[in-house]
Amino acid sequence: MLLKLEYRPPRRIPNTSLLILFGMATVLGVLAVLQYRWITEISQAEEARQKESLDVATMRFVEDFESELRLLFPNRRPGPPDFNNAADPVEQLARRYDQWVSASRHPGLLQDLFLAKSVSPGDVQLFRFDPEKRDLEPAEWPPEFSEFRRSPRGRGPAFSVAEHIPAFSFPIMRGPGQPPGPLEFGRPRDREFGPPPGPAAWEIVRLNRKVFDETFLPFLVQRHFSKQGDFDYDVLVAETGTGTVVFSSSPGLVLSDFEHGTDASVHFAGEDIGRMPRPGPPPEGRFRPAGPESMRGWQLYAKHRTGSLQLFEDQFRRRNLLLSFGVLAVLAIGIAFTFLSTERVRAMGRMQLEFAAGLSHELRTPLAVVRSAGYNLASGNIRGEEEVVRYGKVLQEQGLRLSDMVEQALLFAQAQSGRNTYERTPVDVSEVIDKAIESCRAVLPKYPCEIVAKIPSGLPLAMTEPNALGHCLHNLLMNALKYGQSPGSINVTAQPQLTKQPAEIEIAVESAGPGIDPSDMPHIFEPFFRGKNAATVPGSGLGLYIVKAIVESLGGWVNVSSSEMTTRFTLHIPAMRSEPRI
Repeated sequence: MLLKLEYRPPRRIPNTSLLILFGMATVLGVLAVLQYRWITEISQAEEARQKESLDVATMRFVEDFESELRLLFPNRRPGPPDFNNAADPVEQLARRYDQWVSASRHPGLLQDLFLAKSVSPGDVQLFRFDPEKRDLEPAEWPPEFSEFRRSPRGRGPAFSVAEHIPAFSFPIMRGPGQPPGPLEFGRPRDREFGPPPGPAAWEIVRLNRKVFDETFLPFLVQRHFSKQGDFDYDVLVAETGTGTVVFSSSPGLVLSDFEHGTDASVHFAGEDIGRMPRPGPPPEGRFRPAGPESMRGWQLYAKHRTGSLQLFEDQFRRRNLLLSFGVLAVLAIGIAFTFLSTERVRAMGRMQLEFAAGLSHELRTPLAVVRSAGYNLASGNIRGEEEVVRYGKVLQEQGLRLSDMVEQALLFAQAQSGRNTYERTPVDVSEVIDKAIESCRAVLPKYPCEIVAKIPSGLPLAMTEPNALGHCLHNLLMNALKYGQSPGSINVTAQPQLTKQPAEIEIAVESAGPGIDPSDMPHIFEPFFRGKNAATVPGSGLGLYIVKAIVESLGGWVNVSSSEMTTRFTLHIPAMRSEPRI
């Protein structure tokens, strides 16, 4: 019986963080699409609502205009009093005038009240109502009333308006069965064949132009177009015949500002002033755009201050979209940063585990050597002075190695906790460099390299902490020994840069060797990172991270440049400026 063994690789468990990230990205995408649709629909509904509200405000403006003046006119219903009887029109005008004064919000709007009678064809007399005498007095026809004087065969004009005065003319119709009087028809033929069709008397109302322009119209506009939140409108009223602006809600508004479109426009001339108000919507055709120049009355224009209601709604929609997408973008960035932070913490934990494992391995080797040398010395296996000296050097070398490992671990913990605080004092850089080079003498036999220091005379003092700066130089020199060309040379230079702001001293450690791989350059100062060229060299990956952390705590910075032949690390340390000599 043959057994067939088949190897199956273990199934990879998908990365939970990636699945969560993908799910959150999908949810954010769906939310973005829904948000776009919701805001678009809300903006369109709001635009329609505001347009309807503006149309209602325009309609009510015209209705208030007519209702305010309705008290001055008789109703268009059959059966008015006989104007051949002088007492009836006077009594009616007096009663209506008293009602106007007591009920009107703007009693000063009425300037004059006239009654025109057609005595005979071509003969129209004008009478002015005197409120103090409460009687009609003959009056001369003002030149501006010429269009109200037309009376072909005793007929007065239909309802008309002279917006430039402003004034209204309203015909008074005779009721059915009401006989004509002697003042109304002067020819026997008219008495024989009956009166001609049309009115023989009409009423003329002249308004106070100043009150009309400066009080009445502003009151109506303020009442119906007052600012409500962001919905603030520019309103203009102009005469349809001449285009003269009689009211504008803002200084500087002209008729040409509304030529490219308005949110609402209505013509009004008081056609329904003489009618009794009727409930319900206005008759068809009431609200119409400006007509030809022959149309008399006024035209009201209204548009949003941003240019148009549609433009405002577009801006409102864009603002909401930007705000909502901004919130979603911040949320997406937060999720991304959370994911990156999680991955970074995970990578840091992995590197810390590798560091612990590597440190344990690194500690095991020197400890084994120390234990072996100690055992041999204690057992008396070592004889002769030369052997004792050799074993002493081994113990010294391994002790230094252990001290260096422990020091690196302590400095890393100190950097991670943020307690890298140093008291900076004036320091002679040349002395610090000499001590750092001396600290590497013990390992030079293992790495046959020459360390050459080139320090110019008269180097200014540096504002730093000598032990911390020395540890940085020691780390850089040890890296140069480990990864540099062997045999070779390591050059240590120092140059003052007093023209910079602030002044500094540049300390460079340059070594020959294969250089740093370009893909490793962005990561060499990260903790536990080891480049491609460091695989065969023992180490923990903390040296350069500690150098960067210490130098920045000292108020300086570090940079690196590398090529295929050399690698150069430069420490930029704050310099102490010398006092000017007098």
